[in-house]
Amino acid sequence: MDSAGGEPQPGLTAAGVKASAQGYLERSGAAPRFNQLALDSGTGAPDAQTARVVLTAVVHPPVVNFLVPAGIPITAVAEARPTLTR
Repeated sequence: MDSAGGEPQPGLTAAGVKASAQGYLERSGAAPRFNQLALDSGTGAPDAQTARVVLTAVVHPPVVNFLVPAGIPITAVAEARPTLTR
């Protein structure tokens, strides 16, 4: 995609970011290591130039597991912006 100044700009889509993140999770084998590991609905490309990946899971710390038997929900957020260079 070209910007108004004629310089090429990367064009990201929400579906593309979600598919890439899901594929990576499947290839990494991370799901068995984390309870309820999932991509959050916040995963996507909010401005078509930033990839945003939001992962959620539930942890069960051994020391406090008896206090919180359902586990503790955690969220990890990462954002990245691609750049084009010559």
